[in-house]
Amino acid sequence: MTTDAFSRALPRQVVIREVGLRDGLQILQRVVPTATKRVWIREAHAAGLRELEFVPARLMPQLADTAEVLAYAKTLARPAGVGAGAEPERRRARHRR
Repeated sequence: MTTDAFSRALPRQVVIREVGLRDGLQILQRVVPTATKRVWIREAHAAGLRELEFVPARLMPQLADTAEVLAYAKTLARPAGVGAGAEPERRRARHRR
C-alpha cells in the first residue's frame, strides 16, 4: 500500500479514550486517594481528553469512590464523557466467541 493510499484509508477523526482509571488502577496494591484521581481527571481534561472509562465500584476496590470521582468529572467546563468499562468489555468478549 502506498503512503497516499494508506492516508486515504485512515479515518478523518479518532477518539482517544483514557482507560487508566479503569485498567491502570486495578493493578495497584494500594488505593489511590480520591484527591489524586480528581487531579488525574482534571489534567486529562486539560490535555483535551473527553472520554474516561470506569469500572463499577463493586468490581474493583480501588474505585470504591467512583460516585464521587464521576461527580467531579461532570463539573468540568466541558464534562468528560464517562462510561463503565466492564459492560462493554463483556459484550466484546461475547462477540469474539
